[in-house]
Amino acid sequence: MPRHRRRRSPFRPFLVAAVAALVVLTLGSTGTLSSWTAAGITNDTNKTAAASVAFTHTYPPSTGTVCSGGPASSSAACTGVLVSGSVPATGNLSAQDAITNNGTAVSSTLSQSVAATSCEPVQFANTGSATTDPLLPRYSTQFGATDKWGTTNAASFNGSTDYGSGVVSNTTSGLLSNTYSIGVWFKVANGYSSGGGLISFDSTPYNATGTAGTLLVWMDGSGKIRFRVVGTLGTTGTAATTGSYNNGGWHFALVTQSLATVSLSVDGTSATGLGLSALSANTGYWHVGWGDFTSVTNAPSSWYLNGALSGAFLISGTALSNGALGLGATTPTPTQLYNASSASAYSTLVKSGSPTDFWMLGDSGTTTFTGSLPVVGAGNASTASAACKSVDLGWSFTNPSGTATSATTSLYTFVTAGATAVGAPGPLSTQQATLTLARDSAYNAYVAGLHLFVPMTSTISTLPGNRWPLTFSWTPGPYTTIVPN
Repeated sequence: MPRHRRRRSPFRPFLVAAVAALVVLTLGSTGTLSSWTAAGITNDTNKTAAASVAFTHTYPPSTGTVCSGGPASSSAACTGVLVSGSVPATGNLSAQDAITNNGTAVSSTLSQSVAATSCEPVQFANTGSATTDPLLPRYSTQFGATDKWGTTNAASFNGSTDYGSGVVSNTTSGLLSNTYSIGVWFKVANGYSSGGGLISFDSTPYNATGTAGTLLVWMDGSGKIRFRVVGTLGTTGTAATTGSYNNGGWHFALVTQSLATVSLSVDGTSATGLGLSALSANTGYWHVGWGDFTSVTNAPSSWYLNGALSGAFLISGTALSNGALGLGATTPTPTQLYNASSASAYSTLVKSGSPTDFWMLGDSGTTTFTGSLPVVGAGNASTASAACKSVDLGWSFTNPSGTATSATTSLYTFVTAGATAVGAPGPLSTQQATLTLARDSAYNAYVAGLHLFVPMTSTISTLPGNRWPLTFSWTPGPYTTIVPN
């Protein structure tokens, strides 16, 4: 009989493909074959793309601080700032940024925008009852200095143009009538002979001269601590320590007035007491690290302190004393304040006396004040951000060219306008950005030396719809903030 050939099934290739497909689909499945119901294949995030977004900022191009981002990141935190420093009285302060496209996305598919996200003056917070009355540091005041306890709750001053000024108008009438306590920790270099103001109450919010402060605590050229107060009857009381404290160590000065007796003590030991009428009533501002010593006897040769300060406070209505004055068990004594074991212990003691004002001076240099300012110049609002009307920011670009803001646009205007679009460079191309800072026509003397905290951002996204955003952020630090001069 002839042998019959077996007939091939026409469906066999399909079955092979189906089995193969099943193998592919079940690879990596967490379940068994019998429980498998569905599966899919997906690419790992950012592994496959039609184009990549990656950029590098180099600022300034000559020395090169580098900040890179992409292709698989959406943000980059950059060190330093794009432009900072003291804004000159004439001309401008200029800086550059080289923006390099390290990706494959062409400029026609990219959207770039820049912004200054906020602008406010830096503060030393007031943790007393007058929390809206911080001190505003000026010029090259340095933050995070080491305090008596080895922690960073102090501010340092260079003896030239540094000081902190209370921002909100205060009146001494009823506040410092005839009972109060004022204390501050201080340190100056060993043998320093120029002295300087520790804490004072003056009629101006900045370092204008002409009329001495009605209350002054300072170090003279020999290192002695001195105190001067003007009374309601025109009398002037003064006091001084017998010892010198310009020895490089931390010391605690305390001035108290109870009725007609004023006492000055250092490190818990009373130095001098004297009779005096109530403190002269006037309106003014608290300062640390500076005082107006016009026509003051034994004035320091430098009105600005070269040293460090920490934990300045005012307690109104209470004259702290080691003696029994019926002040209550919770009121701190000078000895307790001097012997405090830590910055937090000192703060707790001060707060137990219900201080009217208390500036620990331990802020980082990035804490901002958003309240009302007493003076910001004609045409400016009263809010703290209006101080930014005194400084103009120019931000321009080449290759491709563009202008985010003109050289005569104030920081205030730029911030409130939001993000501004400019062209982006193509692959392997470098775009140059130039930033300038100058004094605005609305400049007012009150803002001189204020530290303006201005975070800046640059964002590049793909079109359409601004997908794949990559944002570079520059947040000013304590030594790199814009300072109107």
